[in-house]
Amino acid sequence: MFRSIKHKIFFAQFILVLLLVGGLSYRLYSVQINSYNQSLLSFYKNSTSWIVNRFSLAISGENYANVQLSDFVEYLVRNEELLFFKAYGKTDNSSSYYEVLYDKELKKVYRSYYEDEYLQTIQKKIATFKTQLNKEKRDLVKIQFLINRLYDARDNYKASKEYMAKSDKKFLDLLHHDEVFFDYKNSL
Repeated sequence: MFRSIKHKIFFAQFILVLLLVGGLSYRLYSVQINSYNQSLLSFYKNSTSWIVNRFSLAISGENYANVQLSDFVEYLVRNEELLFFKAYGKTDNSSSYYEVLYDKELKKVYRSYYEDEYLQTIQKKIATFKTQLNKEKRDLVKIQFLINRLYDARDNYKASKEYMAKSDKKFLDLLHHDEVFFDYKNSL
């Protein structure tokens, strides 16, 4: 096949050029993919910083209502790629555990952690306020308001337990990861 030294040198240089072009092309591709991943990661971190700050403040102050407001939930629903998340931590003042879940299908942020005797405590408070309602006549509006708030807390507790029971296990494997990952429409 190679009859002269001229052909041998030409083919050797041709193979060398092909290897260089192939190697440099692969290196350029890997650098561009890495750069794209980093810029995408940076974009998502920056776009979620408002959400993270809101949850950080809510966890710090043990404020569940702040993250369950309709405007905040609507903001989360508008984010098409945000399907589910879990926010948890320890509160600053009481060092109690705080945990909420968001599910896009439910369009709801709900409390997912309650103390063991939460429902019993609510029932006791309701009974206490009802006895005060029968005794005192001057603060009826305030006491009735507090009773209604306790009924709301009890209903939210029951609704959260229903959400937890109904949730199909599709996202539970993701709850144990603290890393950021990309799906790229199921291609990566």
